[in-house]
Amino acid sequence: MSTRKRKHGKEEKSKAVSEKKKEKTEDAGKCPKTRRLLADPKRSVRDVILEQNRADKDLLHKLVAGEITRKQFKAQTSERLVGQWQWGFCSHNIRDSKYLCKHGCKYCYIGPMFARFGRNCIQTAMEDLMPVDKSKVSNVSPYGRLVAMPSDRKMVFFPSSSDIFQENAEDYVAACKKMIDAGHEIMYVTKTPKGAPEAVVAAFEKLEESEKYKRAMTIYITITSDDPAILDKFEPNAPKIEARLAALHYFALHGFHVNIMMEPYLSDPIPLLPKLLAELPPDGIITVGKMNYTPQITFSEDHKQNAELLAYLDALYSRENTMRMYEMVHDNPRLFLKKDSVMAVVKFAGK
Repeated sequence: MSTRKRKHGKEEKSKAVSEKKKEKTEDAGKCPKTRRLLADPKRSVRDVILEQNRADKDLLHKLVAGEITRKQFKAQTSERLVGQWQWGFCSHNIRDSKYLCKHGCKYCYIGPMFARFGRNCIQTAMEDLMPVDKSKVSNVSPYGRLVAMPSDRKMVFFPSSSDIFQENAEDYVAACKKMIDAGHEIMYVTKTPKGAPEAVVAAFEKLEESEKYKRAMTIYITITSDDPAILDKFEPNAPKIEARLAALHYFALHGFHVNIMMEPYLSDPIPLLPKLLAELPPDGIITVGKMNYTPQITFSEDHKQNAELLAYLDALYSRENTMRMYEMVHDNPRLFLKKDSVMAVVKFAGK
């Protein structure tokens, strides 16, 4: 081998070592890995997720303050923000996949997503029973297998593609029990349809050691606006804010950990957030996020009205409004931005 080739080879090796050292230096600022945090069996999955979201929130503040760049922000964010699941790890559903949720929210992604893959879904009417796939109740694999180590525990987003209605409560709790017995925790997001909170609570309270199962539940009440006119346009069949707040208090009274998820926020969240914080128990949090994929959604068959609603959302999620909301959220330890709103702040404020 010539001297020139040996010298080139040494330079390449030195460059590779240097790059590796650089990667390690950048990794040093990252939030600890989820599995490492979960290895302590005394820590709940909920607390681990909260810790990682707090770290991401602090990191976003550094970006906005100009202390780090966008590249550094993305290199140091936790697995919660980098991955698909910010507040959960995975999902399970018992909805019969042929049927859409009864709420019929205009921004729901399930119908358009299934249609894109050639699967037609039936819109279930509010007066009909919401069909359940019994095989998904009896078989919650892989979340029904006992976890081998504490670090294998997961927060299962259940359900993720339909709310739970009164007629589905027994099946829902039966599936929850299997997953909790296996060592996992459940993230339950609901718009609290009529009769459902009472039926879900009653089903949990029938279980032996019901407190154990309640502790494994993290409930998010979805509250997107307090304006009835706005809700009529985007969530025509879902309960209004008064019913959702009543359900929040009902769950809290019966020993569940309750929070609020304002995603997508459909009107200015700034005047509403302090009122909602006052409704929550002291350990409750609120997560706030913008709507996804608005250009792909048809909100109304009337072209003029559809254009007006799209323009309304564009203004609502503008740079000015996003940064106003960020300022409010970053100052409050109980408020968090959902991933799409975090990335909007990164886009508007980062360098």
